[in-house]
Amino acid sequence: IVVGSSEAANEIETQSAPGEGTPHHRRDYYYLFNLLTEMSLGAKQQVKLETPLIDLARDEIIKLGTRFDTPFDLTHACQSNAETHCGTCPDCKARDRAFEQAGLLDPTASGISG
Repeated sequence: IVVGSSEAANEIETQSAPGEGTPHHRRDYYYLFNLLTEMSLGAKQQVKLETPLIDLARDEIIKLGTRFDTPFDLTHACQSNAETHCGTCPDCKARDRAFEQAGLLDPTASGISG
């Protein structure tokens, strides 16, 4: 299972020391999850979480996504509303900064002022 968590982005946004960010964004969380799953299910039923973006900052993730034609208009990070970009919650603000740092306009932020 591929998970889009980024320890690097979380540490930047929460101003955390390396390895001290939000638990579900940390590399050790996924390592321990995978170890526990392997111990619980055994070799016959393997489930593993992969985190290919774990070391990338948000702007780096966006730049990578543009190389693969990611439909960013179908993605969101809003804490306030599951369907729209509010532009004011911490996740929307972080997303806006990342698109700006990547030199791109967030297609979900059109007409939003935050």
